[in-house]
This record gives sequence, C-alpha cells and structure tokens, in this order.
Amino acid sequence: MDEVSRAMRAGETVEEQQALALAAAEEFANANVEHCRDIGRHGARLIRNGMNVLTHCNAGWLAFVDFGSATAPMYEAQSLGKKFQVYCDETRPRSQGATLTAWELAQQKISHQVIADNAAGHLMQRGKIDLVIVGSDRTLGRTGEVANKIGTYTKAVLAHRHGIPFYVAIPLSTLDWTLKSGMKIPSKNGMKAKFSEPGAPCKSRMPGALPPANAPTCASPTRPVELAIPASTSPGRAHYRDHHSGRHFQTEAVMGPAPGTWVVGLN
Repeated sequence: MDEVSRAMRAGETVEEQQALALAAAEEFANANVEHCRDIGRHGARLIRNGMNVLTHCNAGWLAFVDFGSATAPMYEAQSLGKKFQVYCDETRPRSQGATLTAWELAQQKISHQVIADNAAGHLMQRGKIDLVIVGSDRTLGRTGEVANKIGTYTKAVLAHRHGIPFYVAIPLSTLDWTLKSGMKIPSKNGMKAKFSEPGAPCKSRMPGALPPANAPTCASPTRPVELAIPASTSPGRAHYRDHHSGRHFQTEAVMGPAPGTWVVGLN
C-alpha cells in the first residue's frame, strides 16, 4: 500500500492517480510472483523423491499472488517430477491447513494428508516425517527470529528433538529491521470467541470449548533463532539500511550447513 500510495502522488487528476495505482499494484503482484518462484527454485533441492514433508498453516498461493512461500518448493519439486507426500497440520483454531493448504495441494495434484495438530510428534517419532517447511508472518532481520502461526514453535521443538530439518520460507515482505527481540513482536490474542464457538470458524465438526472455559491462545508466537534452521529463500546478496539507527546490513542467501543454523536470504 505504501508503494501504491507513493506512485499515486505523481498523478494530477483522479484518473491519473487511478492508472498509476493500478500500474503500481500490477508491478507489485508480478514482483511477488517472481519472488515466490525464486523461493521455490531455491528450496526445491530440499525435497527428494519419497520424502514426507510437514507444513503448518497456509503459506501457499492463496496467501500470495501465486506459488506461495512454504509451498513454492513443493510446487517446483513437483514440476521437476519428484514424488513426495505432504502432511498438512489442521492448524487450529481456524483450520487453515485442513482447509486452505489441503485444498491447494489437491488442486496441484500433490499427494497429501491432513493430520491433527498433535499428531506431528507421533509421526516424527516413527520416522514418517523427513522435512518441515513453514512460512513466516514476521522475521527479525537483526536476530533471525521468526513469528508464525500458533503451533509452529511446537513443530520446531519437535523437529529439533528428532533431528529433522526445519526450514522457513521467508518472503521479503515479512522482514522487520526495527525490532531487536522476537518477544517484542505483537501476538494476535483475543482468539477466545473463535476458539470456543462449537464448529467455528471453518464448520468443523469438532466440538469447541464449552463455557465457561477460557481459551488464551496466541496466533503468532515467536520461534527462537536456535530452532529456526536454514531459510529457504531466493539466492543473492542485499544491502539494507536501518532507517531508525542508520546502520547498514548485508545479507547473503545461502543454504545453512546443518540443523541448528540460521541463514536469512534476500533477493
């Protein structure tokens, strides 16, 4: 919106401003597609034939313009002829994994199964998950900490416990160079009504919490940097200036050497 607003200022009439806004929006959409495609090309190498891949919430083309972030490596791997299975966490309380991600994968004809949020540890313990790829709602450029849908932190801990590679597909739009700690990232609280309404919000047949039960849930917890393993991002190097401190940052996108490392990638 900031980019569109800036572009509109050059117009002298309403018609000119409308045309400039449309052109800026189309340019943003095209750039978004190319960025997600880069994430896919960079991350597809992670997926091998016969793998079982776990993802959480929805970071697919429904959340972007095309390709998505966490799903982009899957779509690229499919285009390369690789055969693999995807486990979609249902992702309570709004069930984005069970509805949105599963629907996307069905449209792409990628083999997948929806699993209960608490089933991932069971599958990891039995060697049925080889790789985890998730998206990011916000990524701190200073520390590498990631905030994503509730439940992502749990999957990171489980993956770390079982030695399973855990990757984050990071869109440029999620990078935050201002905050110095993930604990400063605002969480989406106030989910009590959504959590406790029976069958809401995705018309699930699972019963909700009955009154007067409380449901203190957070939609976007923070994952510590030590649990966020190499980022699946587009390769390249970038220079960024922190407008608040005036400091310059340089980031190079490469694949991290081993679980337990963190590499932020940028175009």
